Amino acid sequence: MSTLLDVSDRKLSETQPHEIEAPRAPGRAIMGRPSRYSDETAAEICERIADGQSVKAICSDMHMPCRQAVHEWIASNRNGFGDMFARACEARAEHWADEIVAIADGVAGCTDNAAVNAARLQIDTRKWIASKLLPRRYGDRIGVDSIGSLTVKIIHGLGDE
Repeated sequence: MSTLLDVSDRKLSETQPHEIEAPRAPGRAIMGRPSRYSDETAAEICERIADGQSVKAICSDMHMPCRQAVHEWIASNRNGFGDMFARACEARAEHWADEIVAIADGVAGCTDNAAVNAARLQIDTRKWIASKLLPRRYGDRIGVDSIGSLTVKIIHGLGDE
């Protein structure tokens, strides 16, 4: 059996886990990603979320856990990760709101219609996402105004003949 390093002269208990190649079928790649929770990984995920990245983009890195593991950590609020993630998502919405101003300033005075329309699409997308993530702050306000009076008539004795 082939090993990653030549460890045949040492006892199995003396070898490090990363030194032994797991047996696999011919032609199959080694599969798997880290899925164990660590505070360092959780902090990096939350930091990257707050910087505007998506869970999909973060989990595409090989040193990061898969999306399912991250969502399980969120659902179970593992070591407070769900709460940290929620705060990071709020910060991400703030980040996107800040980007709106930068995008708009980037096309100020631009005469290229394609560039202006692309910027408009980026701004509209960020506004829509921010309104869904933080509806109280960035969502549409629905106001109910009444001009006039309302009369309420209370009838006692319904059912009595």
